[in-house]
Amino acid sequence: MIMTISWYTINDLRQTRSKNGAPGWRLSEFRQALAALRQYSSLPGTGVKALGVSSGMQVLDLVRCLPLFPDDKTGADVLTADAFSLPLGQRAEVQAMAEACVSALKIRWCLADSCLLPAPEPMPPELDGSYLWGDTPGNPASALRSLYVGGVGWMAAGEFRRRCPRPGPGYFRYPLVLNCRADGVTADGRFLPLELSPWEFRRLERRTLARLRRRGKEVVCS
Repeated sequence: MIMTISWYTINDLRQTRSKNGAPGWRLSEFRQALAALRQYSSLPGTGVKALGVSSGMQVLDLVRCLPLFPDDKTGADVLTADAFSLPLGQRAEVQAMAEACVSALKIRWCLADSCLLPAPEPMPPELDGSYLWGDTPGNPASALRSLYVGGVGWMAAGEFRRRCPRPGPGYFRYPLVLNCRADGVTADGRFLPLELSPWEFRRLERRTLARLRRRGKEVVCS
C-alpha cells in the first residue's frame, strides 16, 4: 500500500493554545510541495513559522524559522536535520523537498540535537585517517572538550551541558554551536588535537564507532 503524503505550513508555533485546547497558530495544508514552500516564504520571519510533511500517521517539521541569537527579532530559516533520520524523512519526495527548500530559502543553518549548527560541508581531506579518542572506552563522543557558542565564545563541554539544557515544550531558542574541540588520534596511534565543525565531529564519531566495531569483530574471530 502506497502511503500518500501532504505538506503543511504553520504561521507561528509560539502561539499558545486557546481556552478550548485548540492551538493558537494557523495550519495550512497542501497537496503540492511547491505550493507549501510558496506559502511558507510569504509568512513573516518574525514568527516561529514551520514547513512540514505529514503521512497521516506521522508529522515532521522540515524547516523552521528560528532566532540565531537571543536579541534577534527576525529568525533564520533552518533545516530540522534530525527529521531526516526517521522513515518519513527518508522518502525520496521528502528529500527532494528538502533540497528545494535549501535552494529557494538559501538555508545556511540546521537544527540538530537541540542546537543550531552551520549547514554541513564536505569532509576536509586533512581529516582522512583521523578518529576520536574518548575518555570512556567505546564512547567516541566523550572525546569532546569544548564548544564555540555564538554570542558566548568557547565553553567546556560540561559547562555547555549545564548552561544549555534541552529546551522544553514551547521554547524555541537554541544555542548556536559553530565549532568544537576534541581529542583525536591518527590511524597509527598518534595523539591529534582537533578543531572541528559540529558535523565533522559527528562524522568522526560515526567513523570511530565503525572502527571499534571492526576491531571487536577481529578480536572475536582471532
